[in-house]
Amino acid sequence: MMKKTIMMIIFLLLALASEERAQAQKLIGVAGAGIFKSTLTTDPFVGNYEFIEGRLMFGHGFRYGLMGSYTWVYLNQDKENPFNYKGQFYALGLSVDKWWQTLNANHYFWINSGIGWSYDRGASQTYQSWQKDQLFLIKGGFRSTKPYNDWFSNNLLMAEWQTPIKTGDARYSVSPGIVRTGTPYKKGNFRLTYENGIKKIPLFFGFNESFIEPTAHIGCSTRNDFKCLLVEYGGGISIGYFKEVWDRELFKIVAYKRQDLRWYNSQNSDNPKTSLFQIEIVVNILNFYPKN
Repeated sequence: MMKKTIMMIIFLLLALASEERAQAQKLIGVAGAGIFKSTLTTDPFVGNYEFIEGRLMFGHGFRYGLMGSYTWVYLNQDKENPFNYKGQFYALGLSVDKWWQTLNANHYFWINSGIGWSYDRGASQTYQSWQKDQLFLIKGGFRSTKPYNDWFSNNLLMAEWQTPIKTGDARYSVSPGIVRTGTPYKKGNFRLTYENGIKKIPLFFGFNESFIEPTAHIGCSTRNDFKCLLVEYGGGISIGYFKEVWDRELFKIVAYKRQDLRWYNSQNSDNPKTSLFQIEIVVNILNFYPKN
């Protein structure tokens, strides 16, 4: 299935690239990392993650192309028998995007969709577990920025949805050399976030092309594996520059709290609810120019 999907996507990309109007190419790259910590008083955990995403786009105006991404996560649960978790997720698919201008604002939207593969591994002194999953994903966003330096003029809405294509494959072991079939966690999630740039401030006096911008962050998400319903709120700051009537965000750092509105799903915890404190940095390593 994986090889067939990859070959189909490559074939579609080559077909698009062969068109005369698709000769213009644009490589977009985003990378980031984050750390998180639970607020549980018993069995607390800490972790970190890194991700990278690339898109090769073709066309003018309305563009299309190939998308690939890779994410890895590490988590350590501090208890009498410490539990360590490592997760990997990679995806391959297609992407579309478009830039356009109106009298009042500049706009940009993008949509990525494709197939993702995840591999999870957890281990303590007495227990080990493994799980593999295949998922369909779709994610994207919409940014609207006023060309004038008004208050609250930079708006970014992002959404992500993942759902299993088939039941995951799970294994576990409680004895060295003996591996048994386990009951897999049901993967899948939905996340919606909104960020608002409060006010652009010149980074260097007399050099208005570069700016620093405080940002407000809110969102909500669900997770099927732990039956979580999370709300998130916080803020951050971004740095970018202005050129040819377009804002280019170079990188941003955001800190926010994610609060679970449902009961914490753990037989090993006496805490009725959980929340996470998370810090994330995102770097636009490519795509400083919106037009080809």
